[in-house]
Amino acid sequence: MKIRINPVVLVCALAVATTCVAGEFIPGHVYVTLRELEACDFGGMEWIVEVDPATGETSIFADTVKDGICRANGLTFTPDGSFLRLANWGHLWDGGWIHQFDADGNATIVLDVRDGLAKPEGWNCVAYDTSDNLYIVNDYSSEILRFPADGGPATVFADITDGIIYRGALAFAPNGDLFFTGESAEAIIRIPPDGESSVFDILSVETGEGFPHNLAFDTKGNLFAVTRSHIAPGNHLVYAIYRYDNAESHSRRLLAQGVLNPVISRQQ
Repeated sequence: MKIRINPVVLVCALAVATTCVAGEFIPGHVYVTLRELEACDFGGMEWIVEVDPATGETSIFADTVKDGICRANGLTFTPDGSFLRLANWGHLWDGGWIHQFDADGNATIVLDVRDGLAKPEGWNCVAYDTSDNLYIVNDYSSEILRFPADGGPATVFADITDGIIYRGALAFAPNGDLFFTGESAEAIIRIPPDGESSVFDILSVETGEGFPHNLAFDTKGNLFAVTRSHIAPGNHLVYAIYRYDNAESHSRRLLAQGVLNPVISRQQ
């Protein structure tokens, strides 16, 4: 199945992981969230699309009608690889929720406003640390929630006093430090496990880099950041990609610019 959609919405979320075959996720396939411009509350459709990178073939894994996804953005796999989790900003009248999908596409809601969610949003707004604790960015409360691996109640890991402003993206460094960025923060924030945050680097329109949107680490510990530089004719969003060698702020260098609708991915 091939999906044709306005490329403007391709700036939504992506996670790289696995696709379902015979009830199991198979490493290497890509999952992407897409939505029409009007989104769920105004008659628009949304999807999680699975892509086979070897052939380029796509298929719909979940959608608005069957699964009730709404303002879908961040995606991640549970540490054991059994489930795909999706952050939903939600309807205009609620606080959003986290969907959990098994390999057969069966969906359940595992977290919502009763667990402290307040509009989870960001390209990579959900992430696990090496101890299997779950971190979620709350748009409305400008905070990062930390859900313990044993399933207990969430605590606030970082908030606006740490530089967390509205929605944003998360990425863990190999040493366990959590990195956050967002267009409202106009910076990359580094938060070690003890929670003492610091500004890693400034990425902003005023300094010429654009609005920061997304982060990802490769397996060697290099950090990559995506910023939106401007809107081109035809309402195309234009981005730049930066690299920090060994996650050192002074090593920032421009890898690409003039990129239309990029998505940084993570491999399971």
